[in-house]
Amino acid sequence: MGGNENTAVIFIDTNVALHYKRLDQIDWKREVDEKRCEIVVCSVFLAELEKHKVEHSNKKIRKRAGEYSTWLAKKYDDPVVRTGAQIRFLPDEPMIDFDAYRLDPTNFDDRLVAAVIELSQQESNSRFYVMTADLGLTLKLRSRGLSAIKPSDTYELPEEVSDEERENKELRAQLAKLTHRMPKPTLQFKSGEQILVVQQQTLLPKDAFIQEAMTKLRSKHPFMDTAPVDNHFNSLTKSPTMLQIGQTVRSLALNRDRIYNSSLQNYFVEYEGYLEQCYVYGLHRAAICKLDLILSNLDGSMPANNVDIYLKCEKPTKLLTEDDWPTAPKRPIEPEQPGVFGTTSSRLNVPLIPQIRTMADVLRDADQTRPRLTTTKGNATFYLHQIKHRQTSDLLPIWLDFSTLKERDNVLISFEIHASEILEPVTGTLHVRITR
Repeated sequence: MGGNENTAVIFIDTNVALHYKRLDQIDWKREVDEKRCEIVVCSVFLAELEKHKVEHSNKKIRKRAGEYSTWLAKKYDDPVVRTGAQIRFLPDEPMIDFDAYRLDPTNFDDRLVAAVIELSQQESNSRFYVMTADLGLTLKLRSRGLSAIKPSDTYELPEEVSDEERENKELRAQLAKLTHRMPKPTLQFKSGEQILVVQQQTLLPKDAFIQEAMTKLRSKHPFMDTAPVDNHFNSLTKSPTMLQIGQTVRSLALNRDRIYNSSLQNYFVEYEGYLEQCYVYGLHRAAICKLDLILSNLDGSMPANNVDIYLKCEKPTKLLTEDDWPTAPKRPIEPEQPGVFGTTSSRLNVPLIPQIRTMADVLRDADQTRPRLTTTKGNATFYLHQIKHRQTSDLLPIWLDFSTLKERDNVLISFEIHASEILEPVTGTLHVRITR
């Protein structure tokens, strides 16, 4: 099937084997939108898989790599994995000039890139891809004109916890149980409820919004009238010499006014486009609400340490930090109105004072005990160093973006609370009810 222009040739990175479902459990037609797919298992993939099978520090990863190798060995004689998709083995190392492509033959990623380059030169009619979740490899491929695709999140396997980490956590939890002291963290809105009702802001119709704003703008910035110029220079017509000077100056002033009027008209056009962007931005901002959350340990009999709170937002909504907010459109600069002998005002270019990062900033960021908040793929993770028993703590601000929500009026947010002293995570749900 190699070399066919109707076939997608997909090289597989080793991290796909270790952290995603097996090749026969992936819908390849949906991943690459091709009728037929050829999944290439090359020599570097097999070598790296073997290395993880023997040397990986996590026992579960070693086991997964070994099971994957066994399964691949069976597929050598029966390469079909799904309808329209089959495996192609490339057991030989690439023979291209590594130095010419700025590649290192001792590096696994570089050897994979070399294998793709070599096969694409031999089979130029095919469409080549590399499936990987590795950002470094993705950038390396794209810098050489090669296509990288990331597997869908639905195929991602749960993160494996090492036996040592699991055992330590179980021992800490058992010790806490033996002493009859346990934290009992709970998560809720600042109101004390698990449900938050949000009233979505309504905006004027777009045409009315733009018309009203443009009317105010035109009133604030009228076009220049040439009559004042004529009146100002009438006094210069009493003598032939002054008449000639007055006519010259008057011509310059009128020409300057026409330039200003033309600039003003262009400014109005730009501003109307800016208002269009503002309206889209306003619709988005109107569909973002702040969630004030509190973590409590009121019923606990001991502090909870190293607390991680995972919030998973119901799609298509997502959770944002303030840094994730949509960017407001940039307002155009209005032209300066000229006076009789020049502009009525001047703008001063004041240089910005650079932000100086102090030692206090560095120490604050390095402090592992300070609360933290991160967002990934619309979900959020909070970290608190400790919450004492009989204590309530406000979490860092988080926002819910429901701009893509059209048919439903309720959003479900599930959460898990992990801490060093608890064996099983505390789970629950928060509900946001949107009224329009």
